[in-house]
Amino acid sequence: MSLWKLAAGWLIFSTLLFAESAPIIRFTHLTPDEGLSQSNVRCIFRDDLGQMWFGTYDGLNKYDGTGFTVYRHDPEDPGSIAGNQISCAFQDRQGNLWFGSAAGFSRYDARRDRFVNFVHDPGDSSSFPGGHVRSIVQWQNKLVIGTINPALVVMDLATGKFTPFTRPPEYSGSSFPGFTISLLMDSQDRIWMGTNMGLLQFDPEAGSFTPYLLKDEKGADIACQIRSVIEDSRGRIWVGAYQ
Repeated sequence: MSLWKLAAGWLIFSTLLFAESAPIIRFTHLTPDEGLSQSNVRCIFRDDLGQMWFGTYDGLNKYDGTGFTVYRHDPEDPGSIAGNQISCAFQDRQGNLWFGSAAGFSRYDARRDRFVNFVHDPGDSSSFPGGHVRSIVQWQNKLVIGTINPALVVMDLATGKFTPFTRPPEYSGSSFPGFTISLLMDSQDRIWMGTNMGLLQFDPEAGSFTPYLLKDEKGADIACQIRSVIEDSRGRIWVGAYQ
C-alpha cells in the first residue's frame, strides 16, 4: 500500500474517531413554564453557594437547581427589591450580593431573605444620586456603580456615603458620557467604563477619566456605545461595541 493511501486512511479514521468522541452538549431550558418570572433575561450570576441568579425585565429569580424563588418590588414592602427590571448582579469581597435595576440598586440580606435598597430621593441629598444601575464593581472598600446622570457613583461601604462623578472641567459640550453600560475591574485594578459615548478608564484614587477613542481604518473617530468589556487570561481588554 502506498504512503499516500496510508495517510489518507489515517485521516479518515482519525476524523471518524474524533467525531465519535466529541462531547455532545445538551441544553436544559428554563422558561416561565418552569417558574422563571419572565423570558427576557438581562443578567446571569452564580454566587459562592452555587445558586444561580437570573435578572429579567420583570423580577429577580434565584434558582437552586430544583426550582425558582422570584423577587419583585412591592411598594407596600420596604424589604422587597428596589425594582423589577434587573440589569446586573455582583458579589463583593465580603460575600454580599448586589443587584442593579432601573430603580437603583439593592443589597440582598440572605439571613432575612430581604433587601436593603438604595434609590434616589429628591428630598434627601444623602441618598443615591443616580438612576438606572447597569453595572457594579468593587475597588478597595468601595463600590463603583455605573448608572445614569451621573455616569458613575462611588459608594463607601464603611460609611454609606455616595460620591457622584459628573462632567470634569476638561470635557466640553456633550463629550462626557451620560450613562455607563458596563464596568470592568481588570487584573491591574484599573476600572474600565463602557458608556454611551465610548470607552473610558476611571482612576478612583484621583477621580479622573482617560478616554480611549475607537478609530476606523482611515483614522476617523467612531461614535459608538460600549456594551461589554472583559479581560482575557493574557491581560488583553476586549470591547464589545454597538454603532
